[in-house]
Amino acid sequence: MNENDLFEAIGETDDEMLENAENPQKKNNTWIKISGAAAAVSIVAAGAAGIKAITDDIHAGDIADNTTAAAANSNPPNAYSPETVAMLLSAATYPDMPQYPVEFSENFDEQYDKWNSFIRENRYISPVTYLDSINKFTQDSMNAFLTDSGNENRIVSPMNIYFALGLLAESAEGNSRQQILDLMGAEDMDTLREYSNTMWKRNYSDDGAFVSIFANSVWLSDILSYNTDTLKLLSESYYADIFSGNVADKAYTNAFQEWLNVKTGGMLEEEAKQLEFDPETVFSLASTVYFRGKWYSDFNPELTEKDIFTTPSGEKTECDFMKREEEDSYFWGDNFSAMRMDFDGSNGQMWLFLPDEGVTTDELIESGEIMKLLNDKSYRESHWKRLIVNFALPKFDTAYSTDLKAGFAEMGVTDVFDSNSADFTGLLGEEYSNTALSAAQHAVRVAIDEEGCTATAFTAMMAAGAAPPPDEKVDFILDRPFIFVITGASNDPVFAGVINNPAI
Repeated sequence: MNENDLFEAIGETDDEMLENAENPQKKNNTWIKISGAAAAVSIVAAGAAGIKAITDDIHAGDIADNTTAAAANSNPPNAYSPETVAMLLSAATYPDMPQYPVEFSENFDEQYDKWNSFIRENRYISPVTYLDSINKFTQDSMNAFLTDSGNENRIVSPMNIYFALGLLAESAEGNSRQQILDLMGAEDMDTLREYSNTMWKRNYSDDGAFVSIFANSVWLSDILSYNTDTLKLLSESYYADIFSGNVADKAYTNAFQEWLNVKTGGMLEEEAKQLEFDPETVFSLASTVYFRGKWYSDFNPELTEKDIFTTPSGEKTECDFMKREEEDSYFWGDNFSAMRMDFDGSNGQMWLFLPDEGVTTDELIESGEIMKLLNDKSYRESHWKRLIVNFALPKFDTAYSTDLKAGFAEMGVTDVFDSNSADFTGLLGEEYSNTALSAAQHAVRVAIDEEGCTATAFTAMMAAGAAPPPDEKVDFILDRPFIFVITGASNDPVFAGVINNPAI
């Protein structure tokens, strides 16, 4: 399919977008002191060498109403270079979220009403049908990607991978699609679209106080043909940006890397540099999440001091520990103790799980106790106390990247990697029967400091024991391997990780 055909099917690029791109603005560093989190998945599909160009005309209706030829609200056109903008056929339009009300302002009530109206319309969606699906997927992801970590830190964004797999399922057919549906706990594609769309809306936040932004994109070869009905669905249900270009041209790889960097706040630049298209690339799918939250109760930097953390191998390493002693909520289970830290202006939280002495992080993850505490309200209420807690948490800024192929295979998704079994006729024509995934990369970075947490991720695919605690005061000192889970605006798990050494 040539470029004009795609413009006709998806929508022409806005001239104003191209004009604005020529005058890029400087990045806003307002939150530079606040650490955060980011994640991304990159999926690349490739075919046999020497694929024949197909330029048949394919006519489809205009792309869905929720996409336009303007760049996404959260990333204006001048966030990208003119070269990248020229390859952008259609960009998702994100919800226009009112800013979090400014306390003591003259029009506080008006600001609050607008903000609260948005929250009620988008976050309180009933019935919430996807929870069992994402919770099981989170447990499966933790088992597959966080265990057997040795002395390294490992992080995963289950929600980021979930959205990426949704893009992949839309592109697939037959058993390739069914394996993905089985993993995601959806009986059919209509169900999966409902799950993904509802989860996206309930967890999206960009109000200046709490940021949780999910982005998706599809990267097409400008000499091949694609199913524009599928492209419409990807835009409609997954807020996907659509790009087209020459996969053999370095400029297209540069645009892909730039998109990843913009969507992850530049937190994963080194990881994005490793991702490149080649002449056999048929299509690429990418999904990202950028997360930034300020602690509701922050740490006093004057109390931060050096202390010793013991790694799984017994090595002693010196780290900066953030400390405080105050009344707080303390949780416990069969083999662990736990605490949670709330984010200001949101229901989001960072949960910290400390295995009991003699219990490994693997054993705690595989027991299912973490997800039980997070999801079983009656269990949580019976394993909770309000106590004076002597709390010490090491600061960390850690990144982790992994090839998803082995983890996907463990979770039952194998056909998409085998050219003899993969079926991508949801997006491609029958001409590309030899197409299979050549890469499926996941990269995550999470950083915390006294003020808050910033986290980001991308997924890119190319083709204290069971006994209750003391009555008054308890220590919660994270000076040995621990597990964390970061939940988003609707308390759904966005990030999970194992910290074996905060110093690396």
